Amino acid sequence: MPSFHDPLVLARALHFAATAQLSGVILFRAFVAWPEGARRGLARLAFVMAALAAGSGVLWIWAIAQAAGPASFAAVVTQTRFGALSMARGLALCALVAALPRLVRPPAGPADAMLAALAAAFAASLALAGHAGVTDAAHAIADALHLLAAAAWPGSLVPLALCLRGPDAAAVARRFSTLGIASVSALVLTGAINSWYLGGGLPGLLGTDWGRLLGLKLVLFAAMLGLAAVNRLWLTPRLGAAGARESLRRNALVEAAAGLAIVAIVALLGATPPGAHEQPVWPLAWRFDPDAFLAEPEIAAAAWRCLLLSTGGLVFAAVAVAWRRARVGAGALAAIAFGLAARDAPAFAIPASPTTFQTSGAPYSARTIAAGAKAFRDNCVVCHGARGRGDGPAAAGLATKPADLTQDHLFAHYDGDLFGWISNGLGAMPAFAVALDEETRWSLVDFLRANADGARMETLGGRVAGAAFPLPEFALACPAGKAATSVDLTGEALHVVVPGPDLESRLRQLSYLATETRTIVAGAAPAGEWRPCEASDPDLLAALSVYRGGPPEDLAGAEFLVDSSGRLRSAWRAGMATDWRDPLSFRRAVAEMKVPRDLSRALSAVNAAPGARVEYDNFGHRH
Repeated sequence: MPSFHDPLVLARALHFAATAQLSGVILFRAFVAWPEGARRGLARLAFVMAALAAGSGVLWIWAIAQAAGPASFAAVVTQTRFGALSMARGLALCALVAALPRLVRPPAGPADAMLAALAAAFAASLALAGHAGVTDAAHAIADALHLLAAAAWPGSLVPLALCLRGPDAAAVARRFSTLGIASVSALVLTGAINSWYLGGGLPGLLGTDWGRLLGLKLVLFAAMLGLAAVNRLWLTPRLGAAGARESLRRNALVEAAAGLAIVAIVALLGATPPGAHEQPVWPLAWRFDPDAFLAEPEIAAAAWRCLLLSTGGLVFAAVAVAWRRARVGAGALAAIAFGLAARDAPAFAIPASPTTFQTSGAPYSARTIAAGAKAFRDNCVVCHGARGRGDGPAAAGLATKPADLTQDHLFAHYDGDLFGWISNGLGAMPAFAVALDEETRWSLVDFLRANADGARMETLGGRVAGAAFPLPEFALACPAGKAATSVDLTGEALHVVVPGPDLESRLRQLSYLATETRTIVAGAAPAGEWRPCEASDPDLLAALSVYRGGPPEDLAGAEFLVDSSGRLRSAWRAGMATDWRDPLSFRRAVAEMKVPRDLSRALSAVNAAPGARVEYDNFGHRH
């Protein structure tokens, strides 16, 4: 993780602080107050912040140039997107400096409104220099509003402290409270949006450097909110009392110091990979199980009780904060509700490990399944058996029988759980972190998934039903030249044909069948007028043989149907009761494969939990 010794982080921190303070002074002037006694002091503060913004902006460009090779300063300015942004912001800063002499006069007229708009744009444009600048427009807008709200609230705290010395301190404090409430609301909303884009969920927030920095930022933000609440609810109504004004000034300066610390953390966050882009190291020995509501009746009942009691506790806690007369009673009820909820909390908790929420960097593909199959044959067959059923040659001599890796319990675990057990061992199983590299261990996870899917497909007899299995990605070439991989054909029903002795006649037959499927030959197709897609991936047959449960040579003539959501739905081979070479039977299989609308949405949706897959058995049960 970068530190403040890094010139890039230091430059960002100084520039963010100077930008927020400069914009905050101008926005305070426009929306709160501009008492005559504080004008010259605040104008000098604005000039100093403008100079600091200019100097730190130059340092920022230099730091990027050094980190890039080093590259020349001019090259960064003229040949990069950041350089173009810096030049635009530099022009805006020059315009602000030219207008700063107006600060010694009270705001009036369109020119001062334009000055406030320019200050707001100068602060908001920093969003394009961070992570939001490389995502989408919605994220960039949210981050721009976040920075603008930060300038309007923390950036206005020093002007507030200076203006509280005047005779109209009460009016200034009230108007600032209105600005603060609007700014805090915007900060909370836009901060939630930014965290949704970059945080990577709870695993990213708890298990990455970026998430922990964000947590520290939130703690400081909560402290600022606490001080702001004291200022708004307690000190502002009592400004006429002795010492209240000085207490309010002191709290405003403490809030400003906390805001400065937050700016420093933001500088670090911008130089740290976001939680969504990092492999989280889960710090707890358990994780929340969102499927607890669908578990056995006793577990589901405990989960619902915990949720309802927690909600009630939050309601009572809010009442205790907002309603002074009910503070004791509501607080006691909140404590009781939270205590009862804690009793049922274990219904949500299941064991976890540091790797639980980690995922493979490679897509689930024919290549990874084939590599995992080889690693399984070389390292795991002796205990788990050729099909992973726990019946290997050495299984009989073990005190603990090896797990059957084809049973439904495999689907209750995340990919990161399986990866962690393969890497670090589990029970009598040794650790393979030294013997196998990380890529091979992730390939083993993909093989275990495919192998278990193949076992389930075998129990279903290859029938088209509610079952749906992830289709591994593979390379292909189609006559139109559009598709490069199977993922490019998502939205179309696919019919994968493995070359066999009668491939040419089978393709001739399929050319006349109007089945609304795209035919893919798992290899080279014979020459002919009708050209299907060809799968050029050399690992495809090895991957499909995992589903078939035999060597690749036994696949000759086999066929597979894939639905429009990209899920493998059924398999056929010669000798099965239903013969797909009969046109009527094949059309019926394709018709039965069509995914119901509600199930299609569930299958095509991205699972919220990293590494987990949405699977359905023959009865539509989720795994």
